Amino acid sequence: MKNVLDLFDVSYVDVIFSLATRLIRAATERQVEVKEELLRHILDFTKEVTKEVVIEERGEADVGAALNFYMVKLEGKVGKEAATRTLVREKMERRLSDLLENVDLLSREIERAMGRRVLVIAEDLDKTDLARAKDLFYGHALSLTSPGCCVIYTFPTALRHDNDFIQIRQSFSEPVVLPNFPVSRRDGSPDEAGLACLQEILTRRAEERLFTPEALRGLVGWSGGLARELIILARQACLVAMEAEKPAIDEEVVEQAAARMRIDYQVLLTTEQFDFLREVRERKRVENDEAHRALLHNLSALEYRNGEGVWYDVHPIVRPLLEE
Repeated sequence: MKNVLDLFDVSYVDVIFSLATRLIRAATERQVEVKEELLRHILDFTKEVTKEVVIEERGEADVGAALNFYMVKLEGKVGKEAATRTLVREKMERRLSDLLENVDLLSREIERAMGRRVLVIAEDLDKTDLARAKDLFYGHALSLTSPGCCVIYTFPTALRHDNDFIQIRQSFSEPVVLPNFPVSRRDGSPDEAGLACLQEILTRRAEERLFTPEALRGLVGWSGGLARELIILARQACLVAMEAEKPAIDEEVVEQAAARMRIDYQVLLTTEQFDFLREVRERKRVENDEAHRALLHNLSALEYRNGEGVWYDVHPIVRPLLEE
């Protein structure tokens, strides 16, 4: 959704509107035979609500193509222009029930034409700040669960540690936690299964010959079990190797790449947060308070699940900073 929404300024109306635009575009691009009457109704509704938004139109003989073109242009303006986003949000909020009805009508029509259920994955919402995520999933759970189609929403891990998460869970189906790959066990010994999975993730995206065995081991270890961090770290290592004109990424290059990423945490974290992280490292748990939720959200503290249950530790890249 990050290509459509501003994750630093997203509301529940934006999410519902995005669901509608994604359904329309998916149906058009896959040439699903949706009734022209319904498409025309949605087009007229959208133009009526957004009539103050200036969009250069073009003549289309096909209603589906015209609707898709209009939605593409509208998505672009909503995603890039704060003024347009605010205007559309205000207009759509006043007619939210109509918007939801259109989402349901369209999803049912797609299901009729395709002969199977519609599934929408609303990803990237886990990257919003905690206050905004709570407003979405706690303050407007009813609206987010109103669409008749199946929807998977991603949410920040730290939200699970909020006191209102029990109420959030009651509004949605059973939350599914995708655990980080464990790179070590609770006692600090390597978790070979987790390390092997991460190494496979990396070598499926880059040729294994580009890394020494020690470099591969170092990359997966420094990643903390986060696939996204692993890819970012590998890219950083590529830059370091190119700057040093090395033919392959070795252990020294990985250490330099990790040191560059560590600077971000060094600048970000406060003295008080370093104290909290030392407690997390020692106790392997986090407290149910705002301070520890912030650590989970900025990824300096990570959650793991394996045969030892649920436990927490400090991101490997951050650990050297705790000794300073």
